[in-house]
Amino acid sequence: MRESINKCFDVLHSPTLPYQPFWSLFDPALPPTAIDSFDHKKFFQMVGLKKKSADDVKKVFHILDKDKSGFIEEDELGFILKGFSPDARDLSAKETKTLMAAGDKDGDGKIGVDEFSTLVAES
Repeated sequence: MRESINKCFDVLHSPTLPYQPFWSLFDPALPPTAIDSFDHKKFFQMVGLKKKSADDVKKVFHILDKDKSGFIEEDELGFILKGFSPDARDLSAKETKTLMAAGDKDGDGKIGVDEFSTLVAES
């Protein structure tokens, strides 16, 4: 896990993420009302991914594709925050389904690299 986090930070060229609101996304002790508050558009902007080149976005995709299938499936998507911090919380089922719906453009139940790139670009 630590290796994938370091890889994400290497791609993003950010040894630390400076925004305090960003860290609230990772708090596993969030009250239940805050848990369904994940906003992928804000997240991609806060981590700097939206400003990265297409190649860098693809590198992050491949880091987050844990099983190396060429797709980010729903079970992997629920752990997206952990790609950036080992102590991050998992996305709730509702957040995961919302993110999948936003990213899965062809309706096959998974997000490919081109879909991920589009998702980030639309943020």
